[in-house]
Order: sequence, then C-alpha cells, then structure tokens
Amino acid sequence: MKKVFWGIGIVLLSPILLFIILSILLYLPPVQNWAVQKAADYASESTGMDISVGRVALKFPLDLSVEQVGVKQKGDTIAHVGHIIADVQLSPLFSGEVVVDAFEINNAKVNTADMIAAATVRGTVDRMSLKSRGISLNNETVELNGARLEGAWLDIQLNDTITPEDTTSSSAKWKIMADSLVVSRTELTLHMPGDTMSVKAY
Repeated sequence: MKKVFWGIGIVLLSPILLFIILSILLYLPPVQNWAVQKAADYASESTGMDISVGRVALKFPLDLSVEQVGVKQKGDTIAHVGHIIADVQLSPLFSGEVVVDAFEINNAKVNTADMIAAATVRGTVDRMSLKSRGISLNNETVELNGARLEGAWLDIQLNDTITPEDTTSSSAKWKIMADSLVVSRTELTLHMPGDTMSVKAY
C-alpha cells in the first residue's frame, strides 16, 4: 500500500519538480543563450526577417540584459541595438501589474525602409530609458516615471503614398500618463512628401 501512495506522490510532484528544475536551468548562461537563439530562429521564420541576438544574461528574478540585437530584411539593416536592460519586479505580475524598475536601450540604429507605407524613419539613439511604477494590464493604463531620450538623431521622410483609412475595430482603451520626459542632445528632421519642405529641430 505504501508503494501505491509513494507512486501517486511521485506522479503528483513530478510536474512541480520539473517546473523548478526548468526555472533553475533558465538562470544558467548556456541554457539562456540556447533558448534565446531558438526564439530568434522562430521569430526569423515567422516574420521573414533575419533576427539575431549576441548575448543574454538573466538574473533572479527578472533582471534581463541583452547585447547585440540585430534585425535585417532583404539584406537591409532594419534595427541594431547594442545593449538592452530590463529589470521587472516579479510579484506584481501575479496581479496583472507590471512594475519596471529599469528599462534602457543603448546604442541603437533604426531604418524602417519600406516597412511603413506612410513614412521612412531613420536614426540613431545613444540612450533611451524609463521607469514605471505600474502598468495595469487589467485597467489598460501605463504610468511612466522618468523617461529620457539622449543623444538621438531622427530623420523622418513622409511619403506620397495615400494609405486607406484604418477601419480595424479595437476595444483597447490604453491611457498613458508620464510625470517626467527629458529629451537632450537630440536632433529631429522632418521631410514633407517630395521634399517640398523640411523642418529641423535640435
């Protein structure tokens, strides 16, 4: 009889033990890089783009660092990011809240090429960072705290293409509140269709 209960106990505990083991493995660098490479391969296949990730480091609980992220389409570089940092609190996630202690993008380049019909966006960003005391998935609200954009150059070329009106219905009613937004050492150039007029600001 004891063997029966012992067998039942093993069956019931197996999923829990498997979850614990997998959770521990995710914090081992070789497993992290293998998992991210598989995810990048899947994303590349799904989107038709060439997506690559250089190195990933995950520390307990959700302190993530990603280096050398690249996105290419038909040989053209759509985006390249030198370093991404994300530090998210774990416990609020169980109640539908996302608390971001730090999110930072460093040394980024972007070129939308022909991905957006209405405009082409090219640029570089030295550093973009933000914090959030609360992103409510249930209430659809975002609270941004201390958002910063530094050392950026953005060039936006509006196209002549007339796009049909977007009639897609959506029930989402997201509200974004920002208590602080700092932009420094940033240059923005806007080109009207056909280069009929250009506006530059720094």
